[in-house]
Amino acid sequence: MIQNSINLMRGVSIGVLSGMIWGIVVLVISSFTQLFAFDFSVFNNIPVFIAGGAGFGLLLGAFLEVSKDKLPFRGIVPNSVALSVSIWILFFGGGLLLHLLTPNRYHLEGHQHLQGFFLSIVLGLILGIFWKKWEDFFKPQEY
Repeated sequence: MIQNSINLMRGVSIGVLSGMIWGIVVLVISSFTQLFAFDFSVFNNIPVFIAGGAGFGLLLGAFLEVSKDKLPFRGIVPNSVALSVSIWILFFGGGLLLHLLTPNRYHLEGHQHLQGFFLSIVLGLILGIFWKKWEDFFKPQEY
């Protein structure tokens, strides 16, 4: 297999796995910081946070697999962090646009956005570490 080929299954698999772990991390951090009130108990929110993390991880893993050779940094960890933060900024931009269009319905919460920014860095770190471990595990052996 060529090193620079696109293996979308790898990107999606690693992205979903890291996103699911990230979802649990977000749930734990959010329950400790209590920056926003949960609608249900922490145990009821576990599937929601795992599914949300898996969705964000799937998106991030697929984009990383397709664009890993075009990203600005040399290592996979800085590239995954940069891509994760970039996707978060796009989501934030959409939320900001919704706030500007209908401010009575969509509110800006600075402390929640700041937490989301730092948690996007955490997702990039988790994905980058898993990606690096995957490449080390499946590296062809020299005899």
